[in-house]
Amino acid sequence: MPPEAGVRVTWSRRADWSTVAAVALTVALALGGLLYHGQRLADEQVQAQRRLAVAETRHNAHLFGQTLSAVELSLRGLLQAAAQDASDEARAQRLREVLHNAPHLRSLSLLDRQGLVVLSSNPANLGVKVDLRGFLPDADGGEPLLRVGRAHVGRDLVDGVLAGGDAAVDLGFVPVLMGGGAAGPGVVATLNVDFFLNRLMARESDTAWAVDLLRWDGALLLSTRDADPAAWRRANQALVRRWQDGADIGTLLQPMGEQGTWITAYRSDHARPFAVVARVDEAAALAGARAEVRRQAWIVTPLIGLAALALLGGYGMFRRATLRRMRVQAEQVEQQARLLDALPAAVLLFAPNGRALQINQAWRDMARDAALPAALLGGPHYEALGALYQGDDPDAPTLGQGIAAVLAGQADDYQGSFHGSASAGPRWYRVLVRPLQRDGRRCALLLQMDVTAQRRSAEALRLNSRVFAINAEAIVITDAHNRIVSVNPAFSRITGYGADEVLGRTPSLLASGQHDTPFYRAMWTQLLEQGSWAGEIINRRKSGECYTQWLTIHVDRDAEGRPLHFVGLFQDITERKRAESQLRLLGAALDAADNAVMITDSRAVIEWANPAFSRLSGYSLQELVGRRPQDLLSSGDQRPEIYALMWRTILAGEVWRGEMSNCRPDGTPYHVSQTITPLADEHGSVRHFIAVLEDISERKARELELRRLATTDALTGVLNRRAFLEALEEELVRYQRHRRVGAVLMLDLDHFKLINDRHGHAAGDVVLAQVCAVARERLRRTDRMGRLGGEEFAVLLPDTTREGAAVLAETLRHAVAGQDVSTAAGPLNVTVSIGVAAFGPTERETTPLLGRADRALYQAKDEGRNRVVVAQDAAATA
Repeated sequence: MPPEAGVRVTWSRRADWSTVAAVALTVALALGGLLYHGQRLADEQVQAQRRLAVAETRHNAHLFGQTLSAVELSLRGLLQAAAQDASDEARAQRLREVLHNAPHLRSLSLLDRQGLVVLSSNPANLGVKVDLRGFLPDADGGEPLLRVGRAHVGRDLVDGVLAGGDAAVDLGFVPVLMGGGAAGPGVVATLNVDFFLNRLMARESDTAWAVDLLRWDGALLLSTRDADPAAWRRANQALVRRWQDGADIGTLLQPMGEQGTWITAYRSDHARPFAVVARVDEAAALAGARAEVRRQAWIVTPLIGLAALALLGGYGMFRRATLRRMRVQAEQVEQQARLLDALPAAVLLFAPNGRALQINQAWRDMARDAALPAALLGGPHYEALGALYQGDDPDAPTLGQGIAAVLAGQADDYQGSFHGSASAGPRWYRVLVRPLQRDGRRCALLLQMDVTAQRRSAEALRLNSRVFAINAEAIVITDAHNRIVSVNPAFSRITGYGADEVLGRTPSLLASGQHDTPFYRAMWTQLLEQGSWAGEIINRRKSGECYTQWLTIHVDRDAEGRPLHFVGLFQDITERKRAESQLRLLGAALDAADNAVMITDSRAVIEWANPAFSRLSGYSLQELVGRRPQDLLSSGDQRPEIYALMWRTILAGEVWRGEMSNCRPDGTPYHVSQTITPLADEHGSVRHFIAVLEDISERKARELELRRLATTDALTGVLNRRAFLEALEEELVRYQRHRRVGAVLMLDLDHFKLINDRHGHAAGDVVLAQVCAVARERLRRTDRMGRLGGEEFAVLLPDTTREGAAVLAETLRHAVAGQDVSTAAGPLNVTVSIGVAAFGPTERETTPLLGRADRALYQAKDEGRNRVVVAQDAAATA
């Protein structure tokens, strides 16, 4: 269909949807207005009920607050009168007088300090004990306060039971207390719950409502409800949390389980421990508003429907008349459009003003493919069209200039080659412009032919020829009879034969004679059956030298599957085969080596390891490859600075040598002497690391044993005197650098000479060894114990305060004294005296520190032995 008719039809469908949408929108707006009006009514009803609930809480809080104020005055007066009246009769008379004018009270009773009723307006209450712990607020020991207790079921104190469970209808009274307990005698009044409920129930309302009186802790004092289910108790506890957060007054909506949502208003009294909560059933409050909305909807909705039907009917009549006119116009131009659409070339007819009068389907397809702007799809101006194309001849007139010359009568034709952009890439066109008379006006008829396929075919042929010539792999093409028809320069470079020497001959001229007839027969069988063959083959150059090549042959077949050509690609792999042989030899040598060898990439990820490395580390090659040595081998005993130095060295391209402590999968530690050599590429960047490792575990074990023998006391296993003093000097250096605390213990066995004299030196040696064992069990890994001589020992306690050292010393003293040492002479009991000295602020030498600890030790001995003495600070001693 021509573009004019297509545009009008599209407009007609849009008009349909637009009209329907407009009518639907009008109906939606009307219904929305009705819903909005209903929502406004509901909101106003909710706000009205909220204000009534707020007024209810304010009124009842005022009523209950005034009642409690009156009760407080009465109870305060009774306390003062009880102190003045001498006789119980006078006190009882006063109780009856106060109760006579107080319908809100059930009874008044005087309590002793233990909460026992000693006098009451209700004689049945005498002797009843009142629990003074359940009242709020808590007594502060000052002026007596009015305190409110929990609600009770029953008539009075004598039959009162603390309320609980879901029932609320049986609440009988609420006790309020003044005084009592440590403050002295008290007065308790029982508030008449029925009095307050009668006041609350007197409110008339057609809406479901409820009023609760709560203590600050959420305990229910009285309620207009018949029951107190769990949902209401949870709602009241939520209000308690609000009061605790400081929200004394407020309103909110609360879900009440099966009873729906209720509008809640609350007010907490600042002076008294109670709060009033008024609730209105939201559903009952909204019932009237919703009924009014339904009534209005029954009236307004039919009117809206009738109006919508009237609008749609009028539009339908208008639409039918318009479509009849559009069909008549479309029939007049349909024949011309069909002729143009049948042409394979894009056709545009330009009017004298330069605007396109008519375009065909080929142009529209081309425009969509080129992703032209929407403004150019319907009827572009020739200047806009000319701006889209660039001419292949920069000296020729542009497309816009050529069309303008034809329209102005300055030229009878115009043609040229152009290119432009499209979604699939650039495209090339051949354009021809001729004049055409239409309705007495000179127009320009443009024919545009897409020549992209021809252009690309020529370009692909040129490119393939270039690739064929510069390919690094040798290419040889033979015909169906295996005669060479083409070779590339790489073929001549590898074989030594020029193209003129091999054309028309078969590739057999390259045969080396090292492959037998079955080899070639198998190659041809696979090639003809599967269409390709690839493998190694040894051929001979023109010079007579044999070389190894990797040859790939593909079959080019015609439409019936008959071979047309054979295309062979090969590369000289002689050097690679020689390098592979050398690598195999090197690999065999490394596999046979006793030293462990490992190769990693630049990120220290293992790429290869020899069998000796697997035997040393305990990991198989499969477990090692792809992992980092630090993740698998690290024992955790190596200092971080050693790793830092190693990485700085090898990343700088230098060889690193050192010793490492590693760990096998089963946890067995071992030591290695390790050499790491970085390997750089031609640009100097490190690409691999080669590590050679030698197991030095036996040597390290011998060195460790020698160090142990040089630093350890052979009898007790603790440090000898020289090793202990060196450790103490090192700790003092760290103390001065970091200002950390520390302390020293001096220990001496009491009466040890008597043990040697009575039981022999063998028994004495057993005692020394056992005492050291007991002490070492109670020391940390960082603590050091040394034997200074004979039965005298010292303990170094890093990061320990003087107080902490004293506690440890007492622990050691008790542990030594609490055990019997088994010897050949029988069990022996020994004790130890201990001196404690803490590091001083300027402590630099071991001698003063040990001297202070030694003086404290001898002070312990002078004071009776088997005790701990803490030396004074270094500053105090000085």
